[in-house]
Amino acid sequence: MKFDKEFTKEVYEAHLEWLKDKTKGVRLDLSGEDLTHVDLTGANLEGANLSGADLSYADLTGANLTVSSLTGANITGANLKGADLTEADMTAADVSKTILA
Repeated sequence: MKFDKEFTKEVYEAHLEWLKDKTKGVRLDLSGEDLTHVDLTGANLEGANLSGADLSYADLTGANLTVSSLTGANITGANLKGADLTEADMTAADVSKTILA
Protein backbone atom coordinates (compact mmCIF):
# COMPACT_ATOMS: atom_id res chain seq x y z
CA MET A 1 0.00 0.00 0.00
CA LYS A 2 1.31 3.42 -0.94
CA PHE A 3 0.02 6.76 0.21
CA ASP A 4 -0.53 9.83 -1.97
CA LYS A 5 -1.77 13.38 -1.51
CA GLU A 6 -5.43 12.32 -1.01
CA PHE A 7 -4.79 9.08 0.83
CA THR A 8 -2.22 9.96 3.48
CA LYS A 9 -0.90 7.82 6.31
CA GLU A 10 -2.60 10.13 8.83
CA VAL A 11 -5.99 9.86 7.09
CA TYR A 12 -5.67 6.07 6.95
CA GLU A 13 -4.67 5.78 10.61
CA ALA A 14 -7.66 7.94 11.62
CA HIS A 15 -9.90 5.54 9.68
CA LEU A 16 -8.38 2.51 11.44
CA GLU A 17 -9.02 4.22 14.79
CA TRP A 18 -12.64 4.86 13.74
CA LEU A 19 -13.05 1.17 12.91
CA LYS A 20 -11.98 0.26 16.44
CA ASP A 21 -14.12 2.88 18.16
CA LYS A 22 -16.71 4.96 16.27
CA THR A 23 -16.36 7.75 18.86
CA LYS A 24 -12.70 8.18 17.90
CA GLY A 25 -10.96 8.70 14.59
CA VAL A 26 -12.68 9.57 11.35
CA ARG A 27 -14.40 7.44 8.72
CA LEU A 28 -12.37 7.47 5.51
CA ASP A 29 -14.04 9.72 2.94
CA LEU A 30 -12.36 9.77 -0.45
CA SER A 31 -15.55 10.47 -2.36
CA GLY A 32 -14.91 12.09 -5.72
CA GLU A 33 -11.11 11.83 -5.37
CA ASP A 34 -8.76 10.91 -8.21
CA LEU A 35 -7.10 7.68 -7.07
CA THR A 36 -6.11 6.35 -10.48
CA HIS A 37 -3.33 3.78 -10.38
CA VAL A 38 -3.07 4.06 -6.57
CA ASP A 39 -1.71 1.01 -4.71
CA LEU A 40 -4.16 0.04 -1.96
CA THR A 41 -2.98 -3.56 -1.69
CA GLY A 42 -4.27 -5.08 1.54
CA ALA A 43 -5.79 -1.81 2.78
CA ASN A 44 -8.60 -1.97 5.32
CA LEU A 45 -11.22 0.26 3.71
CA GLU A 46 -14.15 -1.21 5.62
CA GLY A 47 -17.02 1.29 5.71
CA ALA A 48 -15.10 3.86 3.66
CA ASN A 49 -16.90 6.35 1.44
CA LEU A 50 -15.45 6.00 -2.06
CA SER A 51 -18.55 7.25 -3.88
CA GLY A 52 -17.71 8.82 -7.21
CA ALA A 53 -13.98 8.20 -6.72
CA ASP A 54 -11.83 7.41 -9.73
CA LEU A 55 -10.13 4.15 -8.81
CA SER A 56 -9.38 3.18 -12.40
CA TYR A 57 -6.45 0.81 -12.63
CA ALA A 58 -5.95 0.94 -8.85
CA ASP A 59 -4.48 -2.10 -7.13
CA LEU A 60 -6.97 -3.22 -4.49
CA THR A 61 -5.59 -6.75 -4.21
CA GLY A 62 -6.68 -8.24 -0.88
CA ALA A 63 -8.30 -4.98 0.26
CA ASN A 64 -11.16 -5.06 2.77
CA LEU A 65 -14.04 -3.12 1.21
CA THR A 66 -16.84 -4.56 3.33
CA VAL A 67 -19.80 -2.22 3.75
CA SER A 68 -17.95 0.50 1.84
CA SER A 69 -19.69 2.83 -0.57
CA LEU A 70 -18.46 2.63 -4.15
CA THR A 71 -21.60 4.24 -5.58
CA GLY A 72 -20.82 5.73 -8.97
CA ALA A 73 -17.10 4.98 -8.57
CA ASN A 74 -14.94 4.32 -11.61
CA ILE A 75 -13.08 1.08 -10.97
CA THR A 76 -12.30 0.36 -14.62
CA GLY A 77 -9.36 -2.01 -14.87
CA ALA A 78 -8.82 -2.10 -11.12
CA ASN A 79 -7.33 -5.23 -9.59
CA LEU A 80 -9.74 -6.62 -6.99
CA LYS A 81 -8.18 -10.08 -6.63
CA GLY A 82 -8.91 -11.37 -3.15
CA ALA A 83 -10.71 -8.15 -2.16
CA ASP A 84 -13.65 -8.51 0.25
CA LEU A 85 -16.66 -6.70 -1.20
CA THR A 86 -19.20 -8.10 1.28
CA GLU A 87 -22.15 -5.67 1.45
CA ALA A 88 -20.25 -3.02 -0.51
CA ASP A 89 -22.60 -0.68 -2.38
CA MET A 90 -21.47 -0.67 -6.00
CA THR A 91 -24.60 0.94 -7.46
CA ALA A 92 -23.77 2.56 -10.82
CA ALA A 93 -20.05 1.80 -10.42
CA ASP A 94 -18.13 1.26 -13.67
CA VAL A 95 -16.57 -2.18 -13.31
CA SER A 96 -15.50 -2.70 -16.92
CA LYS A 97 -12.20 -4.54 -17.31
CA THR A 98 -12.02 -5.02 -13.55
CA ILE A 99 -9.89 -7.98 -12.44
CA LEU A 100 -11.81 -10.11 -9.95
CA ALA A 101 -9.96 -13.43 -9.98
